[in-house]
Amino acid sequence: MADPSECMSPGLAVAGRCAHWVMMRFARHEAWAIRTAMKAPLFSTHVSATLWIWTFPVIPASLPLVLLSGHALIPAAILGMVASILFLAAAAPWFFRWGFICMGLMAGRRELAQKKQKAVLARLDRLRAMDPRQAIHELRVFPKRGNRDAAAGK
Repeated sequence: MADPSECMSPGLAVAGRCAHWVMMRFARHEAWAIRTAMKAPLFSTHVSATLWIWTFPVIPASLPLVLLSGHALIPAAILGMVASILFLAAAAPWFFRWGFICMGLMAGRRELAQKKQKAVLARLDRLRAMDPRQAIHELRVFPKRGNRDAAAGK
């Protein structure tokens, strides 16, 4: 069987390398944030707030809605609401998990932070071992869940 990267179009390979770069940078930032939050628990909410900078690349995606709002206000408002709800649905679990980690650190509990640190370091190791051209296939908003039947032993 041929290597999947050989069958990939050049544009998809470039997109994969860009996605790999972004995922590596975000994982490194997240690792820095958890490490710094564990060192200074009282400032953990401020440290975790630095992760919101990663939402800025979404701003150009909303530009068509702004341009559409000048000509068709109702469709733009509907599309804006749908886009906002989808963004919040994707960001809420991540946001609340960081909130609980920060509250736990401020209360002296490090278990959630250590669990998150292990997950981030495992993701970094997986990204380092990955072919950057294949990273485009790793992008997903909601993580894949394992087969429940296989986990139950059926």
